[in-house]
Amino acid sequence: MKEKMCLKTDDPRHPLIVGSENGLYTLIVSRNMENYEFHIGDFLSYCKAYQIECLLDVSSEDMKSYIRRYKGHWYNEVLRPQESCILIHSTDRKNWEQILKDAELKSWNILKGEGYIKDDKPFGQRLNDPESFRDFIMFSKGMNPEIVTASKQIGKIATEDTYYHYGCRLYFDAEKMADDGLLIRDGCHYKVFQRLPLKPYLLFAANRESLGLDRDVLKVRDFQRIADDYFQEQILSKISRKRKCYEL
Repeated sequence: MKEKMCLKTDDPRHPLIVGSENGLYTLIVSRNMENYEFHIGDFLSYCKAYQIECLLDVSSEDMKSYIRRYKGHWYNEVLRPQESCILIHSTDRKNWEQILKDAELKSWNILKGEGYIKDDKPFGQRLNDPESFRDFIMFSKGMNPEIVTASKQIGKIATEDTYYHYGCRLYFDAEKMADDGLLIRDGCHYKVFQRLPLKPYLLFAANRESLGLDRDVLKVRDFQRIADDYFQEQILSKISRKRKCYEL
């Protein structure tokens, strides 16, 4: 059966949010959000590329604005001026050991097929992710990657004040990923299809050893802050960038 997704605009409560409405994965974008037309365009071009049926609840004004601003752009183009040149993927300690052995990140479906994952469904299904997302490796910035890792540990949605056994926060070169045609945008997420080798994209792996920490358990926000501060001061400052790198 062909997959279906829905796009809605002009919800003032949230600038950008995904959820399920009537059992259908739905991306909701507010026109109050800066560059909202690019989220619309990325969603539509992603759906077209992956042959996903797209249902629209979008005003004619929003469609005209999207067509005007998004012309000449695509969901997997090079990095845009407003985008961060660094993206994050977080994982627990056990998974990081396996990632090191494999020398690459793998999608949920690949890991399931190799017998590494025993669960029947990924945690993302609780967040209403469609089944097709199992073929992708997800990236983000800010606190979201740690929230996901902590949520998997405790079995429910974590908060920034949740204590968890932090694992490894991985900093990737989004600029190079995009230059090489690997970075995919679906209107809300940044992701890579199936596999991503650590070299040459991984810039730094923040964990207990690399950060010199003396505790195994921290709050989500504390581990993120410590890791980001170290990366900014010790790693990013020494890397030659083509352009300014926006917030992590």
